[in-house]
Amino acid sequence: MRFTLSAVFLFIIFNTSCIAQEIQVAFDKEGKITVINQALEQKIQYFIDYKDFIEARLFQISDTLYVVEIYYQPEKTVLKKRIQLSQSEISALRERITARIQETAPQMLFDQVGRPKLLIGSTALSLFHYGWAVPVMFNVHNGKTAVALYLLVSSSGFYLPYYLTKNVSIPYSTANLALYGGTRGLIHGSALNVLINNNTNSQNTAGFMMLGSLGEAIAGYYSANKLHLSTGTVSIIEKGGDFGITWGFETAYLLGKGDDNRFKAGSVLVGSGVGLLTGRYLSKSQEYTTGDAGIVRAAGILGYGIGAAAVIIAGEDNDKPVAAATLLGSGIGIGMGNQFVKNKDFSSGQGTLVTLSEIAGGLCGAGIAYLITPQNNNENNEKIYALMSSIGASAGFWGMYHSSSKSANIQKSNISFQYSIAPESAVLLALRSNSKLFNHILIPFFTVKASF
Repeated sequence: MRFTLSAVFLFIIFNTSCIAQEIQVAFDKEGKITVINQALEQKIQYFIDYKDFIEARLFQISDTLYVVEIYYQPEKTVLKKRIQLSQSEISALRERITARIQETAPQMLFDQVGRPKLLIGSTALSLFHYGWAVPVMFNVHNGKTAVALYLLVSSSGFYLPYYLTKNVSIPYSTANLALYGGTRGLIHGSALNVLINNNTNSQNTAGFMMLGSLGEAIAGYYSANKLHLSTGTVSIIEKGGDFGITWGFETAYLLGKGDDNRFKAGSVLVGSGVGLLTGRYLSKSQEYTTGDAGIVRAAGILGYGIGAAAVIIAGEDNDKPVAAATLLGSGIGIGMGNQFVKNKDFSSGQGTLVTLSEIAGGLCGAGIAYLITPQNNNENNEKIYALMSSIGASAGFWGMYHSSSKSANIQKSNISFQYSIAPESAVLLALRSNSKLFNHILIPFFTVKASF
């Protein structure tokens, strides 16, 4: 056979294989049940057509296509059946399965991962406040009665919430916001008492603190559930609320009302509200993690400290410049912190490390200042302490932030590509030009595989 090769034109055949990964999804509308095992099937009786049922899993193939994988063992041989379902069919399936679970095993749909934390917090609040607040509120003078009330109220701090939360969902976000309300409600209740009664009578104070704590705990619980707040969102709202308390104090001094307790109490309440709204606003600007919120808090504290240091270095000892500088500094710090965490997901541990590094840096700077300053010049020493501790805190923050930020980067795409080249396709092309035997054979010269 005469074999003539006059010209070989190499061309690239792109065989792009898009391998879509099947993602396991939930059977129920709440997104809780990803596997229906034998124990659950015995209750809901949904896959009764499959003898000796083992388990079922649901996978999403595309935006509109799903597949149910059913494993069963009718005769000592494990079999698998795959059933494809459309979006409308999967919606109907979820409705039916959710209804059966609600009838036969409703506890399966509850997310109670935050319940232990909530019960620990409620017990602690009862032991350290509610227990002694009740005898004080009712002006109980008999020692035995007061002790009995303390013990009974303290125990109810566990048993009452334990009973009330048996059949409800309590994710971490709900527990966190409820406990935040329970603890900060003590401060808000005390401030409300001063605002209304303009006194610090122990009965009134104990009563308002307890009502504030209970009211805000309940409000926090229902708000987190109704708004479906994530743990990160709750965390940044909490940080904003805490800054708001300090903003309230500083605003009172800025307006020259630092000695007016009633005005100061009202300012604290308004500041707390502003802080909570600020936290909520920040949470809507991006998706927060608890670590992100920790970074923002550290940046806000750093700004607050730098503002105070600037006033000290400037030699100002009036309340108004201090209040103005700390308000401005903390506000700028929070704003910058919000920028620092954009397109990043810091872990809770990383947020804590940045805060601790900032504190340690400030202490280190203060320690160096102590070594280098003379002992007989208190005014200049104060300025050096302020300067060195600010430098140290800034270095501690930036050092740990940059150390953690690379690993906190969000992966913008999960698509990966694999390339391969087959030089033998050129030889095949030459063979096909001389013989029809090779016409049915196709070998791509260049292959791209995209996995997503």
